[in-house]
Order: sequence, then C-alpha cells, then structure tokens
Amino acid sequence: MDYHVVVVGGGPAGIITALTTKSVYPEKSVCVIKEIGDGVIPCAIPYMIQTLADPLQNAMGDMPLEKAGIEVVVGKAVSIDTRERKVLMQSGDFHSYERLVLATGTEMVLPPIPGIKTPGVFTVQKSMTAMTALRAKIENAGRIVIIGGGFIGAEFAHVFSAFGSQVTVVVRGDRMLRHEDEEISRRYTEAAGRDMTLLLGHATRRVETGEDGVRVHVSDSSGAERVVEA
Repeated sequence: MDYHVVVVGGGPAGIITALTTKSVYPEKSVCVIKEIGDGVIPCAIPYMIQTLADPLQNAMGDMPLEKAGIEVVVGKAVSIDTRERKVLMQSGDFHSYERLVLATGTEMVLPPIPGIKTPGVFTVQKSMTAMTALRAKIENAGRIVIIGGGFIGAEFAHVFSAFGSQVTVVVRGDRMLRHEDEEISRRYTEAAGRDMTLLLGHATRRVETGEDGVRVHVSDSSGAERVVEA
C-alpha cells in the first residue's frame, strides 16, 4: 500500500504522531504499523496486576486512529528501503511512504542470568494477553522477588507490597531509581525499605526452581552468596 506518512510503532509516541499528522494534514493518508495487536498503555502496566479492577481498563485501542481515518496494520516491520521509500513487513508485504516516522519505543532485554527462563520467572510485556496471564498467575503470590530497582521494578514492588505480598528487590547499585536525582533516589530508597526488603549492592547469580517456588541466588560486593525464595 502507498501512504503519505507511515508511522512504525503503536505506542503513545506513534499514536500521537499519527493523530497529530492527520489533524494538521487531513488530506494526507496515514498508516500506523504496530507489532502488538492488543497493546496496553505502558505507564499503567504495573497497575494492571492488582490495582485496576479489570486489566481491560488499560487497553490501548485503535478507535481514535480509526475514527481519524488512519489505517492500522498489525505486523512486524523487518527492514526499510530508504531509496525506494518502502517498509518491508515480515509477512512479505511492503508499505510505501513519502515520510516515515520511527516510534518503536523500547524492547525488553533479558539479562544473561543462568535460569532466567525458569518456570515461575515472569517478564513485563506490552500486550493485554501477556499482562492478563501474568495477573492470573501471580496476583495472589505470597512472596515475590523483583530483579532491578529502576522505574518498572520500583512500581511493581510498590504495587505488590501494597497488596500484602512479601517483596524483595535485588538492586546492583546502592539505591533504587539511581538514574534519577540523587536526593530523590535516596529518599525513595529509604521509604521503600520500610515496606519491603531491599538487597542493595547485590548481583543476581542464578535462578532455579525450588520445592515451593523459585530460588534466586544473589551475592553482595564481597562475593558472599544468599538465597531468596519466591
């Protein structure tokens, strides 16, 4: 198909870009290519687990795009021919453009930890199907270990702790939210430490399935190891 504007990415940036383009240039044809058909609003993903009554409240639907006359293509873009101005899809189809916007956002990368794909280890994904399944599996978990103390780890830790789970957060650095302002980061770390267990300065060595759940092996800066169960 031929379009004036093709936007690759169906997250907030891609959607707002497409809607703004169509509102400013209503005569232009606009297409949004997105890999995930049942996308969710990224900022509220942690609250889909327990806070929201229904995960569907956080659905990122296509209605605004469709009402604006923007075509939505669900599929994976695999390459771009800038000379021919074409986006090639995994299906073999291609979409031509006059202007191209890349708004693909981020993609989760699993750290190279032995056993990280062990049953009982879950990752955060941006689809309604994945997050609804995650909610069903862990919403009543008594013990939860979170690897990472950035924004996502902090938000999930807070949600689980608020709903009564025993939460342990493994953080390589000396504080949570370490990429933020140092004072804010330290204040948050102090406050979080009152509601959950923070293993600061700890590295995750391996993960394995135990008799009653998952066992996470961690070590501090001296190399001393301990096991945290989830």
